[in-house]
Amino acid sequence: MDDKEFLGTAPVGDDSTSGSALTSMTEIDGANGTYEIFSIGGTALVTTESWKLYVAKLPSGQMGLMKIAATVDLNHILETESRILRTLQQIATDLDAEAVGRGENPLNYGALFPTLLDSFVGEDGRFVMVLGYHPSINTYKQLFPLARVLDGQRIDLKTGTWVLGKLLKLLDFVHSLGFTVGMVDATNVLIEKDVHGVFVLDFSEANEDASKSECMAEVSAAAKMLWNAVGGGDNNPPHDAALLSAEHHTQYIDSLRRIMDGSTDGAGAEHSIIYAQADIFWPKKPIEGTDRFKRDFHQFVTYSL
Repeated sequence: MDDKEFLGTAPVGDDSTSGSALTSMTEIDGANGTYEIFSIGGTALVTTESWKLYVAKLPSGQMGLMKIAATVDLNHILETESRILRTLQQIATDLDAEAVGRGENPLNYGALFPTLLDSFVGEDGRFVMVLGYHPSINTYKQLFPLARVLDGQRIDLKTGTWVLGKLLKLLDFVHSLGFTVGMVDATNVLIEKDVHGVFVLDFSEANEDASKSECMAEVSAAAKMLWNAVGGGDNNPPHDAALLSAEHHTQYIDSLRRIMDGSTDGAGAEHSIIYAQADIFWPKKPIEGTDRFKRDFHQFVTYSL
């Protein structure tokens, strides 16, 4: 795994908090138009040994992201990533259309990963990807890596449930197609707290021919990430007395430990289990004038460790 060099609130987030404004660098002609490339104070948002990530103004005037291979020899990494994203994007779009055709709500898998808007080889021979977002996300400034959101803080178990639940939803979708995400950790899981959004940005380490054990390892990694995010340690499980009874807390912690230990039937099974538990721990409330129920909105809040 490449070590990432994070700058300010990079890879995404409001650049004003980093003390550096967007700086226009150059323009690049792509397959679908011309893109203006921006840095954060003259530096890429994210730099790895394999690629660099920048803010890009799209031909539409909207702001997206541009990922550029570090060298021509490393083009294959982004070429693979682009194939995977294009496949995920097409299938997610088709599933949404089928759901709407049945009179159901769209599944919105596409809100959980980048939209591949363009890919091409630049004049210098390096492979380039242009990335955007699902319509539920307006700008990169809405998204913050979980690692940056926490930064010595923790989230509560109810917040952790919707973070883990949406991540498991994405993993189930990706794994069902034979892929892995490649990196499930707090630097690659981004949060849009106002709409309870979870977004995985980087698929450059994804596998196109994943084994069952690799998929199970990612589910375990997701639970470990959540354990740390809610303030759990090696010998001190997290607890939120105001949110869970002692009995429910034991059930919740036992579930997390089971998944972390690898005793799981996969992301889809755990996704169903975690929401079934949540509906017991925090019962849905009836929607007035209907026979339907909904979960209360739970504000994203961080707490001192």
